[in-house]
Amino acid sequence: MIIDLPDREATVNLGEKLGQTLAPGSVILLKGDLGAGKTTLVQGIGLGLGIQEPIASPTFTLVNEYSEGRLPLYHLDLYRLQGQDIEALY
Repeated sequence: MIIDLPDREATVNLGEKLGQTLAPGSVILLKGDLGAGKTTLVQGIGLGLGIQEPIASPTFTLVNEYSEGRLPLYHLDLYRLQGQDIEALY
């Protein structure tokens, strides 16, 4: 499936709708180049979950946790990790 998201507003809106439908334990993997809109989509998901806190990219912290919404949101960025580092997370 291909969904054309021409601007930030469309990306946030899709994320918000997705966030409203997520069930506990849901995992979403986003893959894309730097600046592709991954964090923008997560910001929308956060809105859909009822999270009011600003959501920022966890590039330097590895993981940001948001617990104020309908479900907790764990936003991870594995960009700087290598294969064995990612496996160590398990």
